[in-house]
Amino acid sequence: MYKIHLPTKRIFQGLSLCTLILFLNHDTGLEIGLEQNTVFVGHQAGDEDDPFARWRFEWLRTRDPLTDQIPRGIRQRELAFTASIPAVDQIRLMRGNGQRDMEWKQRGPYNVGGRTRALALDISNENTILAGGVSGGLWRSTDGGGNWVKMTKPEQLHSVTTIAQDSRSGQTDTWYYGTGEYLGNSASANGGPYSGDGIFKSTDGGATWSTLSGTLSNTPQVFDSFFDYIWRIRVSPENGDVFVATYSRIYRSKDGGISWGVSLAPSDAYASYTDIAVTSTGILYAVLSSGTDKSGVYRSADNGDNWTAITPTGFPSTYNRLVVALAPSNENVLYLLGDLGGSGPENHILWKYVYASGDGSETGGSWTDLSDNIPAYGGSVGDFDSQFGYDLVVEVKPDDENTVYIGGTNLYMSTSGFADTSVTSWIGGYATANDISQYENQHPDQHALVFLPSNPKVLYAGHDGGVSLTEDNTNTKMAWKSLNNGYSTTQFYHVSLDPTGTKKNLIMGGMQDNGTWSINSDDASSSWSAIGGGDGAYSAVAKRGQVFVFSSQNGNVVLKDYQNPLNWSSGFTWFGLTPKGASDMLFINPFILDPSDDNIIYYAGGQTVWRNNNIDMSNASNYELDSELNYYVSTQWEQLKNTSVSEQISSLGASKESPAHRLYYGSSDGKVYRLEGANEGTNMPTEVTSSNFPSGAYVSSIAVDPTDGDRAMLIFSNYSVISVWYTADAGTTWTNVSGNLEENADGTGVGPSVRTALIFRYGETPLYLVGTSTGLYSTKGLNGLSTEWVREGSKVIGNVVVDALAGRDTDGTVAVGTHGNGVFSSTVSTDGGGLGTAYDGFIPEFFSLHQNYPNPFNPSTRIRYDLREEIHVSLTVYDMLGKQITSIFSESQSAGVRTVIWDGTDAFGRNVSAGVYLYRIQAGTFTETRKMVLLK
Repeated sequence: MYKIHLPTKRIFQGLSLCTLILFLNHDTGLEIGLEQNTVFVGHQAGDEDDPFARWRFEWLRTRDPLTDQIPRGIRQRELAFTASIPAVDQIRLMRGNGQRDMEWKQRGPYNVGGRTRALALDISNENTILAGGVSGGLWRSTDGGGNWVKMTKPEQLHSVTTIAQDSRSGQTDTWYYGTGEYLGNSASANGGPYSGDGIFKSTDGGATWSTLSGTLSNTPQVFDSFFDYIWRIRVSPENGDVFVATYSRIYRSKDGGISWGVSLAPSDAYASYTDIAVTSTGILYAVLSSGTDKSGVYRSADNGDNWTAITPTGFPSTYNRLVVALAPSNENVLYLLGDLGGSGPENHILWKYVYASGDGSETGGSWTDLSDNIPAYGGSVGDFDSQFGYDLVVEVKPDDENTVYIGGTNLYMSTSGFADTSVTSWIGGYATANDISQYENQHPDQHALVFLPSNPKVLYAGHDGGVSLTEDNTNTKMAWKSLNNGYSTTQFYHVSLDPTGTKKNLIMGGMQDNGTWSINSDDASSSWSAIGGGDGAYSAVAKRGQVFVFSSQNGNVVLKDYQNPLNWSSGFTWFGLTPKGASDMLFINPFILDPSDDNIIYYAGGQTVWRNNNIDMSNASNYELDSELNYYVSTQWEQLKNTSVSEQISSLGASKESPAHRLYYGSSDGKVYRLEGANEGTNMPTEVTSSNFPSGAYVSSIAVDPTDGDRAMLIFSNYSVISVWYTADAGTTWTNVSGNLEENADGTGVGPSVRTALIFRYGETPLYLVGTSTGLYSTKGLNGLSTEWVREGSKVIGNVVVDALAGRDTDGTVAVGTHGNGVFSSTVSTDGGGLGTAYDGFIPEFFSLHQNYPNPFNPSTRIRYDLREEIHVSLTVYDMLGKQITSIFSESQSAGVRTVIWDGTDAFGRNVSAGVYLYRIQAGTFTETRKMVLLK
């Protein structure tokens, strides 16, 4: 496998995507690296059309700084690890005052969907639709898209890439869906491979699902199963056999998924991309990407027992992802659409195959190269482009073999089978105005197309904006209807509230590929309103809910004034707030309003902080019309040159009081600074980087206590580092409070990527919240290495990535932005309760001793135990012969849930040898013993 180390400084400047892909394909454990047969041509870092800009950002903030790689198999491993952390609603504990845990509420967006890779209609009931979000799970509608219910359980992997139904008579209640996306998921550790959990099966029409054990990874510590990445599932209408196009393999199951065998696979290398199609009579077609001895196009007439190569003469020698579709009205016709590793029509291929006789090879079938007719409308977004195979789909109208649809960023239709360009129409994605505006109710980036079985004119589309429907797919100016009615699969980067509470129900947030939206209602079924486009990023609410400040990718900031006090003749109600001269911003680039004065904004401008002291629009001199941009821009920006850092500024945090106007900022290489009086002058910052901080790590969040500017939490989002730090003295000293979020005390292991933090004050007791790659966690007490975090909303939010937190201490409102299931909110009570508060105040119902974690372990492990009352308790370690190794403690302890760490040493502090050990608790008459295994 390729392994490359580069210095952190401006690590991506000048890197070609060919090099970058070596970083992105991290979930690899096979002898031959997954990336070696993938070809990428074109963009350099920073190119505005570069689809990998987001993935570079994700890689930077999650990589292990010591290896510059993402730990292998991290998704399964981190989910397994954090499943052992108690959840508030699992502990069944009650506070002393009888108050129970708070309830989390889905807040939408009701009318905005997220990236949808899989889509299917139930042929036995066409009102039933199944749709899969790449990080939002499987959803089901039984009323034609009028309402949706999430079928993925909160604790399951929220990755769906393909759905298939057994179409045979009497078998239509049987469904399958696959998981694991090899390219493109922004919820994964790097935006690249998002390893899955095999195949799920339903036998009740999609109402309930269970995993097929034969497709699960044997050892989730590494990628050792081709079922970790599934491109397509097909069920043979002839006999019900299940065919799966996985990473580098075509598998077959003859017993409904109980057992599996390889039907087609290369023997000399690995094919990153595969696809498969099956006719109504069981004829199979399969494709594998280039670079192997089985690359190309294959046909099987004997249920996959044997395959015949039918790759045409003149076919390119190098290609990445290929997708195929049969013409249902003439199953001798097959269309193939492919990506050659670059952008634009010239880097894609389209071929048509017509079977004639025999095994379909040579004279038994004919091929026509249609690549010259791939749509090329020019302009900014008119050309066909799949973004290196990220969005690639081809389908044929069921009653007309010549009406063909191909999708990349846009959706196109040809009524001549793309035999020419005269009858090709642009019918979805970006608007035909050929700018960055969107086709009405049809979002860019196409992934799935499905026809209504009873009416082939009705077409459903799955894309980065959810699910759409058109009732006449022959119209060259197609009319689409959104079906995102509670289909909550959006991927948020940031959320904000009105800090004054004037608009107490207002939530605004930025989403991956869906822009910035807002709502001012607590009704989860109310529609959100579009605020801005692009990839939505940071946001803030000012002027008691009358002014929105928000940004899109690469730090483009806009201010939207709902009062428009200037009433300029141009009629503008929005203004540009990106500082001229700022450069080298992150893909999702931070800014914040000063919590003491919302006229002041601080902006991360690459290597320096920029300040704008007056964003107020009541004074016309604060803005001027930019003749080149043709909109008004702020004139009040000032670069604070004293704040210069060597890398990119990646996080900002400001104090509200005690003192006000203090700014903390951190960088992408782990440096942290404090700037006093940031609202005026050009004061010199003080570096407050601790020598204990992980070297080269990414500072993703700085949360300042709203009542005390000396107190702050700092988050490093990388894997394999100590993630959560706390200061009570303005950064003079920092304490590691990661506690049980880390597998090992030094941060190594399989703890989650911690993304964001919030210190919440509503009442006397502070509440600490962190959003991670495995969900939301809270504690009411920070206690250094022994800090105990608990899972919040485990039955509602679940284990989806939490990238954003916002709180309002005037009424206890907390908003949570997930990267896959939209926004949730809750309210904290005045005692700091409601949200899970570690274990302080929790009284267990029973004495108990829990299994240590990790187990096996090296060098240390955590042991949790529950005490229902104050009592003298001891915890002792023995070897298997019954000899006492050490007494971890023997003392009186109060009631509660406790965790202790054993470091693998005996009573004299000496390291013990590898082996099996017993640990025994005694609390009054209660005793319990468990086994643990120490590895060396």
